[in-house]
Amino acid sequence: MILTNGSLIISLAFLIIIVKKYDIDFTKIKTKAEKKSLRFKNLFKRKYIVLLSVFLIVSMIAFKFIEFIYSNALEQRYINDEQSLFAFIGIANGTIMILSFLIQTFVNDRIIADYGVKTAVLVMPVILGVLSIVAIFITTAFGFSGVESAGFAAYFIVIVGAYVFTNSLRDAMENPAFKLYFLPLEDNIRFDIQTKIEGVIGQVATLVAGGFMLLLSFVNLERAYFLLSLLFIVVLMVFVVNALHKQYNDVLHKKLSTLKKNVNNADAKLPFNSVVLNHDVILGLLKSDLNTVKLNLDLVKKIEPGQYYELLYYLLNSDKEEVVMYVLKLITEIKPLSSLQPLNKVIENTKHGQVKMMAENARSMIYHFKGIMDEGFLLDQMARSTNINEREFVAHYLSNHESSNKNDNLLHLLLRDPNNQVRKSAIIAVGKIKRPEFWPMLLELIQSNTFGSLAQKSLSLIGDPVIGRLEAVFYKSGQSLQTMRRVLKTYGRIGSEKAKEALWNKMDYPDKQIQQEVLSNLSGIGLVVNAERASKIKDIIKSDLINIVWNNLAIRTVRIDMDNQLIESLKEENKKTFDHIYTLLAMIYDKSSIAIVKENIESNNPDNITFAIELLDVFLDEDLKEYIIPVLDDIPIEDKLSKLNIYDPFVDASDADLFKSIINRDYNQISRWTKACALFNMAFLDEDDIVSDDLIAQLFNPDQLLCETAAWVIYSHSPYDFQILSKRIPEHSKRYITKLIPEIDNHNINDIFKLKFGKARFLKKIELFNTLSTSVLNEVLEICEETYYPEGTTLNLKGNYSVSDLILIFKGKLSLVNNTGETFKFGNGHVIGGGIHLSGDDYFSVIEEDIIGLKIKYDDYLELLNNHKEVLEKVLKLNNRQFVL
Repeated sequence: MILTNGSLIISLAFLIIIVKKYDIDFTKIKTKAEKKSLRFKNLFKRKYIVLLSVFLIVSMIAFKFIEFIYSNALEQRYINDEQSLFAFIGIANGTIMILSFLIQTFVNDRIIADYGVKTAVLVMPVILGVLSIVAIFITTAFGFSGVESAGFAAYFIVIVGAYVFTNSLRDAMENPAFKLYFLPLEDNIRFDIQTKIEGVIGQVATLVAGGFMLLLSFVNLERAYFLLSLLFIVVLMVFVVNALHKQYNDVLHKKLSTLKKNVNNADAKLPFNSVVLNHDVILGLLKSDLNTVKLNLDLVKKIEPGQYYELLYYLLNSDKEEVVMYVLKLITEIKPLSSLQPLNKVIENTKHGQVKMMAENARSMIYHFKGIMDEGFLLDQMARSTNINEREFVAHYLSNHESSNKNDNLLHLLLRDPNNQVRKSAIIAVGKIKRPEFWPMLLELIQSNTFGSLAQKSLSLIGDPVIGRLEAVFYKSGQSLQTMRRVLKTYGRIGSEKAKEALWNKMDYPDKQIQQEVLSNLSGIGLVVNAERASKIKDIIKSDLINIVWNNLAIRTVRIDMDNQLIESLKEENKKTFDHIYTLLAMIYDKSSIAIVKENIESNNPDNITFAIELLDVFLDEDLKEYIIPVLDDIPIEDKLSKLNIYDPFVDASDADLFKSIINRDYNQISRWTKACALFNMAFLDEDDIVSDDLIAQLFNPDQLLCETAAWVIYSHSPYDFQILSKRIPEHSKRYITKLIPEIDNHNINDIFKLKFGKARFLKKIELFNTLSTSVLNEVLEICEETYYPEGTTLNLKGNYSVSDLILIFKGKLSLVNNTGETFKFGNGHVIGGGIHLSGDDYFSVIEEDIIGLKIKYDDYLELLNNHKEVLEKVLKLNNRQFVL
């Protein structure tokens, strides 16, 4: 009693601590769908829920039955020895607890992983059934006249074993596995159903089982008949499990279909599909303030000019009067012909007098200009006007009218306009009119950093006729990676069978970044995958899975890792590879099914992971199951290796051996950033032979990131070796390297910023880039240049603030004051420029402390947003929230 009471007091103390320390008020938890409750009369209208309840009742009857037989056997064995009875019960209960712990720790997960939920639930009834048959055989074949007989001893051992195993397996395996059967239920009613079944139905099951035992206690049956009744219940339980699991698979299929419909319905609710703005931003813009609207409008205009007008017209439905008036002001300035219908709608529906007046004024001006243009007056004059809006209006006008010699001449003029925004409008117009004489110019512009992304979108409007010429651009000798990616994105936007074929033909391209771009575009346009293509995709998936295991082995082997950089990089590699695998799977199987699997696995919840594996088991081909499931499942890495037939390459490997393996690994299997992290860690090794051929070879690597890091590592270990080896460095980098490396203070970690590796470390700490993959971070690193602004100087941020370069502050302080006197403070790790957080006002800058940082030119920044959706989404996240500096 003392031990019991002490345990209760300790439990109560822990409960009080948990309640005080953690917020467990479930009324505050928000879910995607509102939680619902089912009445009991509606609960049993579903066959699946009925089977769950029946299983629980039958399982409880089986348990109570063996408990009754066990109690009866104990009573006979220890009828005159109460002390021995208590001792035996204590030993039996202790064995049950230990066995439960061992099964749950070492057996349960493996059973579920290897054989599935059904097997885990069947283990208990199968063992109970086998032991029941043995007990029946002993009773009928040998019989026993008293408790001292050999027959009774054998019977007693079997019954005790049956009870101990049943009790242990029920707690450690059946109950956890049974909970997984609730996962396919709808999210908003799952917990309500689970509570009712495990709570109310569970108690009803106990009552039914108890009543059944009470009834049998009045019937004088022989042991064999009791055991036969138990065997019958076990057989019934097996039938119920089979029926339940069959229904479970049906419910899984229905859930996948429902989720697919929900995804399609969500997309259908959007007023327009935007390449730039995500679902939540689009739906939230009508309630957003003016500054947020300006930021998003500016972003769309720069990234996706073709959708700029759609967004303008959508914002005419805003709840904010100031937003509607701002949009009407823009429409009045630009005068797009396509705005007439939305303006008519505003005039008919608005209740605000000023809004209606502005809309009528805008409509009148557009009709006036349209009449002048249709008659041919002023078109040439406006195309040469000093007013940017008028020249942009002409480009917009020409995009909606049939081509003529005069119009073509004006388009040629606008394509050479000194203002980039006018040129961009002209590029869009060229794509819409689809005249072949303009194609060479578009094919030239697609190779430009400033207009490449827009030319890509314009070429996509032309479609199949331009694919042959785009192929020539793609395979042009010495072509840049950026241009190749734009060509692939063009195919993805065209989306025709010819474009799909052109994309598929590049699946074997030796650069993994190109392969990923190909897959990204193919997955977006719905490639029809035949058996041959599916086989090729499966081979890529298997190769990716092996890379993931290799990375996991490397993570396990690492011992020296400054700031945990290498391990984090390898984990990022795995995350990116998993994303790659999900993309590939979505090409073979249903997209929404793969999306649900991904969501459950990335939740890191063991039950959700098991549920995801069950989903995969429903639709995955057998040849993929043997690769994917072991990698995804939460099992020891030794078991993964065994199932995949892979050996551990790092057995007894030192850190130096591991780092060399990473450095020498193929670029298509590991990123340059991970290689750089391995190189960086070599500086902190104590071994004498660090300056090996593998390290020296990196001095001659054309990749500046790896070359610089290797040089710094060599210098940190042996300045003498660096001096000797630097004489062999190619001249184009020798002067730079020999000047840079000795200047770095190895005792000051911030001095590493002088290296590209240090700049990359800094980028990973900035909110805009801290969640990006290493491959994207590498691209950001390549377009950054170190910059310095001394105290007392100013930055040229006045006027159109959102088109300034992006500046990332490594060290220093800056204040921006707008024309209303509002002050914004910036410091270490902050980002300014590029249209992030602030837009539309004039700002006066005051540099309060010398600024050292990185600068990304505006055109390069836009290209980054065009190429990488994750960067764009991060900018959207920063812009569409209340930001406090």
